[in-house]
Amino acid sequence: MPSLQNSYCGLEKEDEDQDCEWMLLGSEPYCKRTLATAPEWKSSLQLEDCKFCAALSAGPTCFIPGHGWGTVDEQSFLLTRNIYWFSCSGKLLNVNSLQAERFVGTKQSFVTTKSLREAGFLQDESVLLIFEDGTLARVLQDSPVIYVIGSVFEVLEVEGGSLVQSAIITNDDCFIMETTKKNFYLVQDILRGKFLIHRFSVDESRAKENVAITCYQVLASGSPPLKNSGTSSNHDIQLLIGYEDGTVISSNLYDHLLLYQLEGGYFISFSVSRDGRWIAAIESGKHSLWIFSSDMNRAVLSNWLPSPSFLRSIGMEELESVDYSNLQIDWCASEAVAWYLVSHSFLLLVDIRGNCVHLSNEACFLYSELDGLRWIEQERVYYIYKASKPLYDLQNLGNTEDISLLFSCFETFDGRTRDSDEKRIQFYQLVHLLFSKSSGLLDIVETILDNMVLEEWNIGRQKKLLKLASFCIAYQGSYQNQSKVTQLADQLSVVCRTLRLLNCLRRQCDIPITFVQSREMSGDKLMDRISRYGYHEKALSISIYLGIDPSIPLIRWAKQELLQCLPKDTVIHPDVQDREMIESNVMEKISKRLEYFTEEYQIAAPPYTDIALMAWKLDLSNLAIWLTQKEQRMYKKVPLLLMQNKEQDALKAASEDGDPELLQGVFIRLRQRHTLAEMLEFFRSNNDQLQDAVRLYAAFLRRHAILEEWNSFMLSFGLRPCFAVLSQAHLSLQRTAQRKKTLEWLSLQMNRTAKRSTWLGWSLKNECKISDLATELEQTWKLQENSLDVSSISRFIVSVAEQSVHLSPSERRDCLYRIKNQFKVPERRFIYNCLQGMANIGDFEGMLILGSERHPPQTGWMPFVEICLRHGRLSEASQFIKLIKEPQERAIALAKAGYGKEAAELAMKWKNQRLLQQIYEIVPQSS
Repeated sequence: MPSLQNSYCGLEKEDEDQDCEWMLLGSEPYCKRTLATAPEWKSSLQLEDCKFCAALSAGPTCFIPGHGWGTVDEQSFLLTRNIYWFSCSGKLLNVNSLQAERFVGTKQSFVTTKSLREAGFLQDESVLLIFEDGTLARVLQDSPVIYVIGSVFEVLEVEGGSLVQSAIITNDDCFIMETTKKNFYLVQDILRGKFLIHRFSVDESRAKENVAITCYQVLASGSPPLKNSGTSSNHDIQLLIGYEDGTVISSNLYDHLLLYQLEGGYFISFSVSRDGRWIAAIESGKHSLWIFSSDMNRAVLSNWLPSPSFLRSIGMEELESVDYSNLQIDWCASEAVAWYLVSHSFLLLVDIRGNCVHLSNEACFLYSELDGLRWIEQERVYYIYKASKPLYDLQNLGNTEDISLLFSCFETFDGRTRDSDEKRIQFYQLVHLLFSKSSGLLDIVETILDNMVLEEWNIGRQKKLLKLASFCIAYQGSYQNQSKVTQLADQLSVVCRTLRLLNCLRRQCDIPITFVQSREMSGDKLMDRISRYGYHEKALSISIYLGIDPSIPLIRWAKQELLQCLPKDTVIHPDVQDREMIESNVMEKISKRLEYFTEEYQIAAPPYTDIALMAWKLDLSNLAIWLTQKEQRMYKKVPLLLMQNKEQDALKAASEDGDPELLQGVFIRLRQRHTLAEMLEFFRSNNDQLQDAVRLYAAFLRRHAILEEWNSFMLSFGLRPCFAVLSQAHLSLQRTAQRKKTLEWLSLQMNRTAKRSTWLGWSLKNECKISDLATELEQTWKLQENSLDVSSISRFIVSVAEQSVHLSPSERRDCLYRIKNQFKVPERRFIYNCLQGMANIGDFEGMLILGSERHPPQTGWMPFVEICLRHGRLSEASQFIKLIKEPQERAIALAKAGYGKEAAELAMKWKNQRLLQQIYEIVPQSS
């Protein structure tokens, strides 16, 4: 199996990270990294005139140009805009052309669709569009079609015809919308198309007084806690709402809570940190920045504005007297806030203590990440995050920390300069000095391993730090602290694997992702994103490297190949002349590549059925049939065969597999498509190939108590119907009238079939006798109706043994032997049934009386012992063991009861080596 390509390939000579700029925010180091220097939107889009949204964890970005976006031709329902998809690094992924695709919907859905209120990513990285009239559309990256998935018009109609004022899409499977009547609604389950809509609780008193809402934002779930809140995870979303009178409330679907009252103003903007610990806000007076704790009980920063001295230090004196009304704020992880003055394209980073640093003077879009901030300019893409202090100190030549000194010496350790020997001596001296300290070297290793994965992007320095850590582990492990050294060595291995994956994603797959972001993503979602970017074979290699299902990249690759091979402007129909040639070319290409992937990457179960399903939907039937035949997993193969109307192949495959649920699904599907006569003809015409299926279908009819059809089916194939094994639900019915009706039907069947089958007539006659006898006993013993089980003669004897415990031993014996003699039940079967019924009610004394009728009983005493042991009655089992006279049987009974020593002594007494071996198989030798 091929491994990942070397992530360090071509980067060995990088001594400095050219894309990184270090800066201090107060005393904390931050790293500003350039993700792209020439994005492909540079020459095609003007960002100031676009709507923008981005997916989490360095996901794709989406741009929707303006200029009257959303104009609809009422005749053709066509929009006149495109949607552009780019990777985080600025690579063009796809363009959804709205000029050539139709919305699927009614004309009424688009009469007022002239304004797009919001666009944002859902959890599957598709884009949701929310229009003014409540229409919801979904845009997929790998499909040119814009799907209308529904509308919230009904909610708007209840609101008195109000429209969507604004919306917040939460990167999940839901969004929050504000109507023009100032009510807030949570819309859930978008991807499943259910649209569960709930209204948030609002302050009714302020609503009556027409106090305007100035801003709102989504809070992290569960912070702060509200009384009477729901316990469902779907209802945990809370809303932070600001009013014009300075009040701030937290609201969920059940209740609202007053959080803060601002004197002399109100808040016009909120931003909540990703972890929900902090709330940033802009007030209306001076447009200053405030930062609160999550419950707004504590303001860690208030009335902050950039100071005149700071503005002069960066050459921006003209901003001292400007109006800060047009501000945007967003969080950089949970440590600092991005403060962006839109009118002057002025971007600062401010921490919770009021320290600030200048980032940019270009127009940009801000997007908060889990561990940092991404901002997108016309010609560049940047990412800033809080760096680790120890790794930042490596840049400082004047730093005297142990790790900085050791790394400085190690950088020239492998050199070939004139003073290389002197540098080696200095390095070894420093290592020995640190070793003499208590765990000095191990502390350095821990510092490297704990910090490097989180922030380290410089591949050249990665290699040096990893070499330094491995050298320290080897040096320390030669002397002491073996357990600690082993733990660090394992951690080093994990760090190396993680860095190798991150380097591959950043450099080769165009996904500049960090460790924190990758940890929040599932492996399937990561593979799906790599495949969407077109790196199918790389995604396959990474999936095998991570040990996850490789089918996702294969399915993505196959879908792309199928769509590329089809005509771009027409859909394939049977009347197209070159259809067979196109399908033949596609089949050859798909089959060769699948065989290559299977052999090269040793894939045990390629996703043949998933690809076959796509081919079937695209009318490539020959390819779909070929792929279905290649599939070895029956639970995937059978449903596709049914879809292709290959019912005989599906039934044969399900019969060979033997899975009851799979067979039941096939039988139900056949019964839905065919009548009884057609089913009989189907099985009769294919009797040679479907012999097992005939038997299994009869069992299916019997198990589901489809009585008349089962009888007809059995007689048609010359099989013996056995009404004694039908389910109790139909032969022991709950009402006398129904039981009588069933018996009449049985008699009718007996009259019809007695001439054709003597055995059937006898069986039906016995069924009637059992039902009559059960009715008689229930009335004599004053039992409730249907207390006796008449579904079979064995179950009838068991239930009689259970219900007759109140009788005297002689009356009970007479009743049981009456049933035995009337229905000619064999002796051994009769005793087993009686024992089972008595043991079910704990009547072990009755078991002893039953065995004393014939001493010893015809079955022997072993069944008595086994039933006692099965019910956990060891003392009673011991009594029956004493009655066993035959030594070999007695030894086996002792072994089953757990008396291994006594059983072994008895076997050795009789010098029976074979019996001793049987005892050792029943009871462990140690016992």
